[in-house]
Amino acid sequence: MSGDVAPEYRAIVGLVNDHFPPATPDLPAPSPLLNIEQAIIYTRLSREDGTSHSPATQLYESRETATRQGWAIVKEFTQDADEPISGKAFADRPGWADLEAFVEQMPLSQRSKTVVLVKSFDRFSRNLEEGLATEHRFREALRVRLRASDTLFIAPETDEGWMTFVDLLKYATYERLVIVRRTKGGLRTARREGKSLGEFPRYFEKRKTGPAKQDWQIVPTQTAGEVASLRASGVGYKTIAKQVGIPYQDCFAICKFLKNESERLRKSSEAST
Repeated sequence: MSGDVAPEYRAIVGLVNDHFPPATPDLPAPSPLLNIEQAIIYTRLSREDGTSHSPATQLYESRETATRQGWAIVKEFTQDADEPISGKAFADRPGWADLEAFVEQMPLSQRSKTVVLVKSFDRFSRNLEEGLATEHRFREALRVRLRASDTLFIAPETDEGWMTFVDLLKYATYERLVIVRRTKGGLRTARREGKSLGEFPRYFEKRKTGPAKQDWQIVPTQTAGEVASLRASGVGYKTIAKQVGIPYQDCFAICKFLKNESERLRKSSEAST
């Protein structure tokens, strides 16, 4: 190689080579559990989930993971498992809303060493788009990380972890869509066979409107009407619960039922015109 270098530059090349820093091996990637000191546990259950996702199982495994890692458990949010709810949307989950409000009031110095801990990422979300957006907002805006007990070393904030996280959310989304398709098929079959569907909601009454068997409607009781009126005025669920004197989750269920019925009637009206 030295023969290819002009004689007047050989001394300079030799000097550079003598002082060139030695090659160093690639440094190992930082641990995905680095600087984590405490955890906020979140559990969620859908009515379609089996015993492997039971509230007790989720809570036990999450607590065990936190203890094994030496993380303090700051708070546990279990309402979305105690009162089963879909993983499709975050906006409809009262337990997640409480968790988010709790995180927002935490000092930034505490958030940076905190994780939201779930048993598995499908407990966090079964909606690819919303799951990615929510994880990104918690990480970037709130400075809180997300981890799952079943796959503890997958860190969505890293390139490699993000790719796996996306795959897991894709599978969870597909699983939800399959459940929805099967459920709708079962409901159609039940309707064809003349079976009555669904559970009668609390704080509503069944009122007869005519002589035929099908002549009846569900109407809200005074309690349900009061809850709906307060919510329409912008009052929060917790305040409504205290004012009306019923559980917080019941207030949420009343409003959700009315919203769903309103949407169903609107679609039915549009289809008939």
